[in-house]
Amino acid sequence: MPTLTCSRLMNKPLRNTLAILIVLFAFAGCDSQQQSADGQEAAPQISAEDPASTQRLAKSCLQCHPINTAINNSVSPHITGQPAAYLAKAMRDYLSGAREHQGMGNAVRLLKDAELDALAVYYSEQPAAWLSMPSPVEHGRTMDRDEAIAAGRVLAAPCFSCHGDEGNSTREGVPSLAGLSSTSFTNAINDYFQGQRQSKVMSVFKHTIDAEKIARLAAYFSSRSRILTDLPTQGNTATGESLANRYCAGCHGGEGNSVLEEYPSLAGQNYQYMVAATSAYQDGTRHSDLMQEAVEALSGDDIVNLSTYYATRKYRVQKLAPVSPDALPMVLAADSARMCVGCHGHDGHSSIKGTPHLSGLSQEYLAEAINQYKNGQRTHGLMKLLAGQLSEIDVELVSLYFAGQTPRSSISQGKKSKVAQSIISACEACHGEQGNSPSANVPSLAGQDVDYLVETMSQYKNKQRPNSEMRNAVEKVARSDFKPVATYFASQAPRRPEFRVPETSQQLAEKCNRCHDENGGGGDDLLIPRIAGQQQAYLFKVLGHYKAQDRKHSGMHAMADGLSHWEMHSIAKYYARMPATGQ
Repeated sequence: MPTLTCSRLMNKPLRNTLAILIVLFAFAGCDSQQQSADGQEAAPQISAEDPASTQRLAKSCLQCHPINTAINNSVSPHITGQPAAYLAKAMRDYLSGAREHQGMGNAVRLLKDAELDALAVYYSEQPAAWLSMPSPVEHGRTMDRDEAIAAGRVLAAPCFSCHGDEGNSTREGVPSLAGLSSTSFTNAINDYFQGQRQSKVMSVFKHTIDAEKIARLAAYFSSRSRILTDLPTQGNTATGESLANRYCAGCHGGEGNSVLEEYPSLAGQNYQYMVAATSAYQDGTRHSDLMQEAVEALSGDDIVNLSTYYATRKYRVQKLAPVSPDALPMVLAADSARMCVGCHGHDGHSSIKGTPHLSGLSQEYLAEAINQYKNGQRTHGLMKLLAGQLSEIDVELVSLYFAGQTPRSSISQGKKSKVAQSIISACEACHGEQGNSPSANVPSLAGQDVDYLVETMSQYKNKQRPNSEMRNAVEKVARSDFKPVATYFASQAPRRPEFRVPETSQQLAEKCNRCHDENGGGGDDLLIPRIAGQQQAYLFKVLGHYKAQDRKHSGMHAMADGLSHWEMHSIAKYYARMPATGQ
């Protein structure tokens, strides 16, 4: 094979400098490989004869690919120290269309072969500090929880005059701070300081309490238990309970004991304060899209009843261990689903009438339903706001969690209502025998909540849900048959759908290392890049391209095809945090 040199760069004007501003964008990753006649990789022999000239040519690349500088999780990869043969081939793949990127395609098509090869050699020979960079660590000493609580106790003394000893208020209209999670306490303080909540008293502290003091106060008050007071209430607790289950439980938990850091526990909270706070959200003097949507339809009496219910509930400490981002997939899935269990139940079987059971539904269907709330195809104010907070990975994990729960029937077999068999048979044609769907994209009806099924059929009947097949299916069904049909399917024994537990990063890495060598170091094959220590966002992006087959490489297509977004995120993070020593 002839030796490729950069002799054509000698005494040549660098007319291409501006054209290759991002000239090596998206190099790291596996690409389609051209093979020689004997089936082996044909790696070009590359040398650089004019380093000074090549260095001038490479200056345009440095904006996106700085040498020996961490790019802070950029989608532009590290390229120093990568095999020269791999880098040269990557640029040629942009020319051939095996890789697609408009900027890179425009840049490299102006370069001659020798210039491409010279750039590849130049970057391959640069010191690659990123290969031995340690995993990111937090610098500085963080005060442990016991120390923070003790420090917060000292800082909290001025708060006691209004909010009571240890944050348990005995003054009407003044909230108890005891039992607020650190996150909800911090959010509330910052809302006052930023003007989203109005209080002349709280504004006094704006310039005397910094973020460090807020953190210590939050640690202290979150460690205190809230105590029920004998302050008067005026509403009906039974009515309040019904309203709480309908409007509030999803965020604030059963009986007002929240399992979510972002949302405060309401159990045992000051009655008058809750009346005033709920009214403030309703009239807009407090700003929260989620809260305004939740309380919009409440009457004055509803607010009184709701506040009475929560004020008389007993506060319970929620001892939920923090979940590490590196935890096993099902552990993370349970953590992601916390915001759903208030309405839909810990096992996906809701105790609230009219609220769907999520157990028994496939992961694919659940993910699609959540995304329909996100994009407005399904109309439900609270669900749209809650689903809007979920990332693509969160949607996968929430769906995985509920698909993995064991479903159960909603009504005993002895209470089935009579309904025309022709209607049942028509439903079972799509939703499966006895309502257990054979398709991951069609929901099972077996064991579902009766009121929810009736409401859903009514929505299709009224053309409020965008599914032409369902609209046509219920068009000729009398509304009087909705309840018997729903009761029939609710009484059937549901089956848990098939679902796949994602692989851990270690399991996935065992497969990746077959080509990329142990710990992603690249090995001896000059056409396979190092991926250990590479940019996390870039690795995630590249895996997505292979999954969508936007990049050409049959082996990588097969590897990425079945990966979930969580798995792609996990493996990208795994290699980004792993140092790869050597050049």
